[in-house]
Amino acid sequence: MLASFLFVTFVSRTENLRKLFLIFVTRFPICWCCKDLVIRLAMAVRIFCLLGLVAVWSAAAAYQGQRQLTQTDEVSTMDTPYGLHLAFGNGGVRSGVRCLWATARQFVNGSSAANSTATCQYGTSPTLAGGGSTAKGRTYTYTAGNFSGSLHDVRLENLPLTAGTRIYYRCGSPLEYSAIFNFTLQTPNVTSDTSGDPADAPWIGVICDMGMDHSEHTVSSISKAVQAGTVQMVVHGGDISYANDYDPSSNNAYVWQRYFDSVSDFSAHVPYMTCPGNHESQFDFAAYLNWLPMPNISGSPFYHSFDYMGVHFTMMSTEHDFKNGSAQQEWIISDLRSAVENRQHVPWIVVVGHRPLYCTDLVLLKRCNDEAPVFRSYLEWILNMFKVDVYINGHNHQYERSYPVYNKEATQKNYIDPKAPVYIVDGAAGCKEAIDPSFLPAPLAPWRAKHSEGFGTSWLRMRATQRILQLQLVSSEEDKVVDEFDITRTV
Repeated sequence: MLASFLFVTFVSRTENLRKLFLIFVTRFPICWCCKDLVIRLAMAVRIFCLLGLVAVWSAAAAYQGQRQLTQTDEVSTMDTPYGLHLAFGNGGVRSGVRCLWATARQFVNGSSAANSTATCQYGTSPTLAGGGSTAKGRTYTYTAGNFSGSLHDVRLENLPLTAGTRIYYRCGSPLEYSAIFNFTLQTPNVTSDTSGDPADAPWIGVICDMGMDHSEHTVSSISKAVQAGTVQMVVHGGDISYANDYDPSSNNAYVWQRYFDSVSDFSAHVPYMTCPGNHESQFDFAAYLNWLPMPNISGSPFYHSFDYMGVHFTMMSTEHDFKNGSAQQEWIISDLRSAVENRQHVPWIVVVGHRPLYCTDLVLLKRCNDEAPVFRSYLEWILNMFKVDVYINGHNHQYERSYPVYNKEATQKNYIDPKAPVYIVDGAAGCKEAIDPSFLPAPLAPWRAKHSEGFGTSWLRMRATQRILQLQLVSSEEDKVVDEFDITRTV
């Protein structure tokens, strides 16, 4: 109780200090030649506040007995499947659905006894009566972070491509199978009424920067939506599990294991599609590559694309070279060119990367003032040329969205027939590093339309019709919409 009181008191006082400063900045005329001084003063105020906040937050967490991750093995047997999650193969949903999971049994190369064949049974019967179909796949392992178990990858093929078809499945081996899970197939193309009303369309959830700590509300909120059938896919734009924050040297594979076990309430029921962030770079991205094998259609396992529910997703890697003339940049250009040619069937184009191209984080001002302009020089002209609708990123642990913007100029103050892409920072899903509520004052970011307030976690969701891309921000703690806007095409 004492720690909670200290925490609440400190937050309220520092928030008041921030608000007083912003009132001064916005109500009194400021000579533009003093802009840098204003930014530095605001930054100093916020750093002071947040340094104290981190200390109080840490004390509160310790006092309240915050859950500490351990390496204790909680699975029933060495062959109990855990961490089940779904993904698409190289051809998107048309190529089937991949089922990936782990077991504690140690992988022994070449030993069929130790590595019993990875198997999934699937069909349209809730009980898999008659056995349904059977698919077999591969079993493999990696050793980075002291991982010692086995990973399994099986593709379910020849699935009906009728929207709304429910598939039941279980995975494991003849030694032990998982419980029966299910997922509902959607089509790559837009299926909702072209009149523009998205009310009956399912949602796609989008998160970035989600680990094991402070993410329980986000996991719960998304899981409830998935279980209710309203969310039919989850996209994760990098920084997954934050394993390297727990043991930067070596012994942290158990964090990845715990993470996938914690998200399986949604990841076992909908495709979970990802791109890497900076926190996955440890051990040359070994954990990311082995737990999350994504479609390899680009010549690289780190960036890919797919169509689902009327949206083309270009999943890029800001952790790998995308400078002018790079292999990734050339692939992005080729991918977006193909997406534009297919807009009649898949009308919306969303690019997901980890690092921001536009942002106004006050504490991490270097990211926004120094790094983002460099990234824009590589990518913004491409996004604008191919009329990309939205670029979504994380990296900063907060939420903000822009108006349609190009070269730091808002092309308009609405989202009707936008003349440039919209940029969204969606990094507040929750992680060990907490939420950052600091932003530049509005006069210094005229292209910004909205930003979050406070320390709450959140996640983004979107759904598409031929004429409307609807986006909403959901407060994870309150499980309610706290921001929303529609991108609308009239022509």
